[in-house]
Amino acid sequence: MAETIVGYKLLQDNLRGLNGEVQYVAGQWVTVPGNGCYVSIFGENLYAAGDGPVFARVECRERVLVPDAPDGVQCFRYVMVMPVTDPAILAQLAKDENPNVRCAAAGQITDPAILAQLAQDKYPNVRWAAATRITDPAILAQLAKDENPNVRCAAAGRITDPAILAQLAQDENPSVRWAAAARITDQAILAPLS
Repeated sequence: MAETIVGYKLLQDNLRGLNGEVQYVAGQWVTVPGNGCYVSIFGENLYAAGDGPVFARVECRERVLVPDAPDGVQCFRYVMVMPVTDPAILAQLAKDENPNVRCAAAGQITDPAILAQLAQDKYPNVRWAAATRITDPAILAQLAKDENPNVRCAAAGRITDPAILAQLAQDENPSVRWAAAARITDQAILAPLS
């Protein structure tokens, strides 16, 4: 039996690879042509191919040597993907030392306590991912003041408080301003922004 290596991969909702060329089937071995399946072994460069909504654990066999594969990424001929949806596993991954793994886990987590912890992560991509899932108004208000504009923008997309949205609509970053303005329905608040 060939050695099995475990890594992580981001996929489309339908379990297709991000480039759309390979259809994976949860729990079944799939043969991947060409350079094989690009897999992040330790969470490093997990986002090298882009961002996908499905965070999957990947069992891999038969490594394919691809000289230009990103650091921390290996390619394999045979893979079996398992979307990570178990709350207990996601909770463990939320504590992973690699911020890319924490970020991907945050995109799947629904537990408010874990999301609150991730909203305080030192890495902005992890805070951003948490901000896209958080519903707690107090935590969103904190994230609206984050130093990173991507985090503020994600928070603006979830905030419902008109006063906070009005502040964000005057943010120095245009993406944050647009995200906030799109959520404001009170014409009295919108008028001065025009």
